[in-house]
Amino acid sequence: MEKKSRSREKDEPNLVWIDKPSINKENKSSAYEIGMNTWNMYNEDFNLTVREMCDILLCERKWVLNNIKDNVKHIFLNNNFRLFLNNLEKQNNLNRFDRGSYLKDYYYFSREDFFTWLKKNTKISRQAIRVNIDKFSETPNELKELKKAYYIQKDEFTKKGANEKVLAALKIKFKLDIYSLANRVGKLLLDNEVKLTKREAIAIDVTRHERLPEEFTTIKALKGDKSLELVYRSLYYYGALKYTIADSLVRYDTNYIEKSLSTSVGYAITVPYEIYLLSNKG
Repeated sequence: MEKKSRSREKDEPNLVWIDKPSINKENKSSAYEIGMNTWNMYNEDFNLTVREMCDILLCERKWVLNNIKDNVKHIFLNNNFRLFLNNLEKQNNLNRFDRGSYLKDYYYFSREDFFTWLKKNTKISRQAIRVNIDKFSETPNELKELKKAYYIQKDEFTKKGANEKVLAALKIKFKLDIYSLANRVGKLLLDNEVKLTKREAIAIDVTRHERLPEEFTTIKALKGDKSLELVYRSLYYYGALKYTIADSLVRYDTNYIEKSLSTSVGYAITVPYEIYLLSNKG
């Protein structure tokens, strides 16, 4: 397949042109050959619809048309040609990509080119990260036992009806004990544990070191019936990666909590990512 003529490339620079059928000297039409070639294109790569891109990015159709259509390779099937292709499918079972289905859309995009575009046009950043302080202690077993004892004592106090002041004092003592067991780097991390109400950590660009998630989510989806403040606290607490697509669409990983460091083992805290990078150098 050839690209469309120069006169129209300016309007749709990534439209892959499909030649119109012609009649050769032997009075034979090229329609069947073109139809078969088009089905091969569809089965091998050009099978991504605008609706599917909207589902992947959780955005409106207008955003896809404004930001992706001219930047990702695609083919255009008008009504007559699409009807012809569907008739070929009925006769020959040509749809290997989505068996039993017929073509319904005008635009079909290259799946490979779309994900290449997405990777190139997504900036990934993070403000914070969960770290396990056990790794920064000369006596990790003692620290583990300290944590175990703290939660047992906290549970006992709670059952006895201890007020918030007593529980707060217990937590302060626990943190001081943890601090005493940490090495130099551990103390640096503990000194810089984030405050969820402020979220002032610098956003660090980690695009070169992180991958795109399997599934995006939005602030709106995460919010549900919660307040926005709780959503942003959760993202900050778990060190969620922020994906900014084409400088406008902000998304997060649906599984950002599961991918964060588990607090069930050892003693984990959230620190600014900038401090974490410094601690690794030290």
